[in-house]
Amino acid sequence: MITKFKDILENLVPSLSEKGLLIATSGGMDSVVLAHLCKAHDLTFALCHVNYHLRGDDSNGDADFVSDLAHQLGVPLHLLENDLSELDGNIQVAARESRYEWFTELLERKGYDYILTAHHLNDSAETLLFNLGRGTGLSGLLGIPAQNDHIIRPLLSFSKEQIVSYAKSNGITFRKDASNATDKYARNFLRHHVIPKLVEQNPNFLSGVRNTFSHLQGTAFFAQQAMNDMLDHAITVEQGRTILDLENILDHPHLDHLLFYWLSPFGFSGKQVEDFAQSRQWNNGAQLLSEAFRLLYDRGRFILSPLRNHHTIRVSFHPEVISVVEFGAYRFRFSIAAAVDFVKPVHSNVACFDADLVDVLSIRHWKDGDAFQPLGMQGKSKTLKKLFVDAKYDLDQKASTPILLNGEEIVWVGGLRGDHRYRVREETARVLRVVCDLI
Repeated sequence: MITKFKDILENLVPSLSEKGLLIATSGGMDSVVLAHLCKAHDLTFALCHVNYHLRGDDSNGDADFVSDLAHQLGVPLHLLENDLSELDGNIQVAARESRYEWFTELLERKGYDYILTAHHLNDSAETLLFNLGRGTGLSGLLGIPAQNDHIIRPLLSFSKEQIVSYAKSNGITFRKDASNATDKYARNFLRHHVIPKLVEQNPNFLSGVRNTFSHLQGTAFFAQQAMNDMLDHAITVEQGRTILDLENILDHPHLDHLLFYWLSPFGFSGKQVEDFAQSRQWNNGAQLLSEAFRLLYDRGRFILSPLRNHHTIRVSFHPEVISVVEFGAYRFRFSIAAAVDFVKPVHSNVACFDADLVDVLSIRHWKDGDAFQPLGMQGKSKTLKKLFVDAKYDLDQKASTPILLNGEEIVWVGGLRGDHRYRVREETARVLRVVCDLI
């Protein structure tokens, strides 16, 4: 096991002997064996441990044990006290998030190169079985990856039985966590009852799972290449929004799988996407929401955009006093110059107005009933609703477009049209130049 471990780690970590490693250590068998394996190869490493105080004296005992282990191995120890005993909600998720956030901070602050965790083959098999019933798609059946950026898992090729054998053969002591013995958690049930039965029925079950992961990872690689190619040909990005043209893929028999592959990184669940995709008869404005993104259907296209923060209802200011204003997803910049220097803007995000016709300006989003006198219509009025229809704006564009006002009169529908009343004329002495960009 010692030789194979070194070979695996050298494949994962270039110039291993020159790298500083940080081992996430609970005090349990797996992480303690990992620390001893690293010591056996005289690697440069430190231990890190988080005391969540979830098991009273046992938690403190774990911390003391890891401290003694670091002293025994002659390596540095980083200990974090993070009391979650009074936390409501999912403690496991909160513990994991805080743990990895601290690990990453240690890497940056102390100069370590990689974090090592002690996940092994049985953990990966549990993940496979756990995800089978969750509808996670191919990505959920690939097991635990051997590497995620700076996180390395060098024990994934070893079974729990091999780790136990190594610990016994080398007289390695460790802590036992009583919570691992209960079947309260789904993973523990798989660990204690399902996997042992599968191994009993097929002694080669775990090695077969390891081979299956290898085959699935290869399949996933080529599947992802094919889906990326389809998406690359159908996707455009405009003003921070991703637009998927459905013209050539709407009738694809596996459209739902393609959409899930595209949308899952943005927080959309498999069930959400499946239910939405099965219709294929969407009305304009049909939408799907994740925590931070909106998927909108509009005239044969799916439009993916961040959910805008519209808590700021209106902001008011004087452009000769405040030259930069942020509103929602936009940043406005204002400048005033003599009219003799006026050059008509050529970009839609730039507009110019008569500076002496404005006083206190404000910015808000549009509301029903808004109307103005569009530039070029010689003083005729038009509602913003009609303007948006003519411009073929979708629901997201309508909702996010900023409106610049002087008092209660619309000066500029941001990025679209200025008002005739505030235009730059021959008698204009000073020009107000406005630039509106996405932040």
